[in-house]
Amino acid sequence: MKIKKKPGRYSPLFLIIIFGAVAIRLFGINWDQGYYLHPDERMIFFVAHRLDWPKDLAEFFQKQSPLNPKFFAYGSWPIYLLRGAFSLAGLFNPNLATYSKSYLVGRILSVTFELGIIIFLMKLGAQMANKKAALWSGFFYTLTILPVQLAHFYTVDTPLTFFIIGAIFFSCRFIDQPKKKFLIWSGVFFGMALASKIAALPFGLVALGASLLAYQPIGKIAWRKIIISLFAFGGTAVLVFVFLSPYALIDADTFIKQVKEQQVMTKDPFVFPYTLQYVNTPPYWYQLKNYFLWGAGPFLAGAACFSWLLLADRMLRKRKTQANQNKKIALLLGISLIYFLIVGRFSVKFMRYLLPLYPLMALLTGLFFSKQKPWTRWLVSLPSMIWLLAFLSIYAKPHSRIEASSWINQSIPAGSTIAIEHWDDHLPLFGQENYQFQVLELYQPESFAKWEKIDQQLERADYLIIASHRLYQPLSRLTDCARLPANRCYSETAQHYQKLFSDQLPFQKVAEFYPQPEIKIGSKTILINDFGADESFIVYDHPPITIFKKSLL
Repeated sequence: MKIKKKPGRYSPLFLIIIFGAVAIRLFGINWDQGYYLHPDERMIFFVAHRLDWPKDLAEFFQKQSPLNPKFFAYGSWPIYLLRGAFSLAGLFNPNLATYSKSYLVGRILSVTFELGIIIFLMKLGAQMANKKAALWSGFFYTLTILPVQLAHFYTVDTPLTFFIIGAIFFSCRFIDQPKKKFLIWSGVFFGMALASKIAALPFGLVALGASLLAYQPIGKIAWRKIIISLFAFGGTAVLVFVFLSPYALIDADTFIKQVKEQQVMTKDPFVFPYTLQYVNTPPYWYQLKNYFLWGAGPFLAGAACFSWLLLADRMLRKRKTQANQNKKIALLLGISLIYFLIVGRFSVKFMRYLLPLYPLMALLTGLFFSKQKPWTRWLVSLPSMIWLLAFLSIYAKPHSRIEASSWINQSIPAGSTIAIEHWDDHLPLFGQENYQFQVLELYQPESFAKWEKIDQQLERADYLIIASHRLYQPLSRLTDCARLPANRCYSETAQHYQKLFSDQLPFQKVAEFYPQPEIKIGSKTILINDFGADESFIVYDHPPITIFKKSLL
């Protein structure tokens, strides 16, 4: 019996893409030298390190169980995975199980999930078209910037995306062969996605879509099969979710409360200070703009959207293609559109919210461009490679907060008083014991008392440090008091920043640190100004920092 070789599975190009993707994502993995400068990553590791096994089964089922994360802004499954991973790594190197070094294990885990996403994409590309489509899908995703950046952290977004793509993969297999085992496997991955973040919920529609597409024409018998299939998918997903997130039930009050808080945040950017940046940002367009310029880059994003539109047009016109391929493309188009319509209208618009769509867009791009002339593929991929290398250059430089901390310890005399802003990382990261600090509470509502206190603090300060644009960028825009809530209009704060940056306050800029993405052509360096990108794209791994020194006017 002749065994048919699966397309692309053993191809040297497949291995090149895999190793290239891993190398890109591992490059500069120690970017913050263990200072945990991504707040979500910091919180996840804090929670993971406080977990412990309960003494017995009775303690396991108590709300106060040491295995209860008591933190449900994200799912419990990635936290348990992390705890298990660095505990296992600690058996070989005890340092890797400590808080100061376990971040390396978490980030390697992120890279591993990215590797899984690429493998799923290439298997999907091979099943839906051919080896060429598989390779180009994996290659396009390898070059996509936001997944590369997020692989440098351990947050829930990368594992969430892996589990979602896994659910989609098995749903597509179900279209080819409508066997319940495929929807059960899809339910396993979807359950893991839900246990990573409840935001995965819209992707449960992939099972419905796959069932409707698999059982055509839809008659009485087909509806019965569809309902049975959906029960198999849904039941499996629920069981997996409960198994991986038991305290969502055991400590249901805390779980529901924190999930509701996250839902409120997506609808109201005034809920938290760090979401004020999204006030008055346009739905859909804001996410699209960041996808084009920063998340994927203009060439790859343009090709992806072009591919999506042309494939959608082909589906609407019912052009003849292989039946199952047509159905699977329709499924990908439909679920990506539904998810974008839901998430794109959120009031809070972190770029990572759209991460599950990035591999789908890369897959659709690979499917479309694999059938085009070779020069069109390279017209997309070559500039995208340059764009990606520009952003990778960030990880070849010292982190701006570490570089600024070194400068502070070397240039600011011990005993000096430093004014810093609340809701941001305090600088210097090390050597804080040498200085006194005045924390400026600039997010507080405007009042005479607020500015009386801040003026007194600035009077006592010898230096003023702006650790990022987290505060001054949104607060400088929130000045239309007639249209803003009374406690969220910052006209006086905006004037404070305007005066500070125009040298109208008794502080003079003495240092600035901003490692922008750069492209080197011979001896010439071209800097990419990404200051206008979503704050979450900049503030973790290359925030702009400005240091002012008290001067006499």
